[in-house]
Amino acid sequence: MISPITGLRFGYIKPNIPPVQSYSRPLYETNPNLTLRAVPPSGQRPFDWLFAHRGTSQLGAHTLTVIEDKGGKEYVHLLVTERPTLGGKRTLELPAGLVGDEDSDETILQAACRETTKETGLTVDKMAMLTQAVFAESPGSSTQLRALAYIHAKGSPHGQDRDPDEQAFIVGHLNVPLGTFTGRQKFIDWMETMSRDHGYLISSDILEARALMPKSTGKRKRLFRQQPKPLAPEGTLSAKNRKSMRPTKGNQL
Repeated sequence: MISPITGLRFGYIKPNIPPVQSYSRPLYETNPNLTLRAVPPSGQRPFDWLFAHRGTSQLGAHTLTVIEDKGGKEYVHLLVTERPTLGGKRTLELPAGLVGDEDSDETILQAACRETTKETGLTVDKMAMLTQAVFAESPGSSTQLRALAYIHAKGSPHGQDRDPDEQAFIVGHLNVPLGTFTGRQKFIDWMETMSRDHGYLISSDILEARALMPKSTGKRKRLFRQQPKPLAPEGTLSAKNRKSMRPTKGNQL
């Protein structure tokens, strides 16, 4: 499926990212992958419009990751991060990474699967898109976009599949009972407690994912069944699902 607004391809096909505006000019370049650009004055805007542009990929795959304990209780798995941009304040956020950062033919769900494994060490069991919509990270200052995926995973966040490089900013992991996410007032109370009493910042991708997540167990299961079989890297999937998740003509949208 192709978005009529952005031209992005969803599901299991490589996203088609529109190029950055050709009339903008680079002002500062830290490396070939990140530049500060400016759009010249026009119309009623008498000043340059400055924005950050990433050259490799403008689309990030953000993943609502649900894990299940041995007793069958489900939790939403969040990362606790410390980033220099926020002065060392701790932030709660979803596992995320750039689509096509390592493989130019990568799809949204492949990126979601890869980054979830690298950042959490969990083994991906099932995955689906939460929505076909695309979200702007910061439309006034960046060309960055994001898509939202939904993953059911198994294992431990301290698993051996975690990428050591990702741990430079990941300082912890937090499992939040799924019921806290599905209940509106419980979710509001949880956010306020984490922010007011514990000093955490909360990434907006958590709010978006919570709003889009099916609230009942049956609807969540149907979401996985409605998806074609994922074209994910075999090394990031549980052994049970590797064979069934290999690419075939029938599972490409």
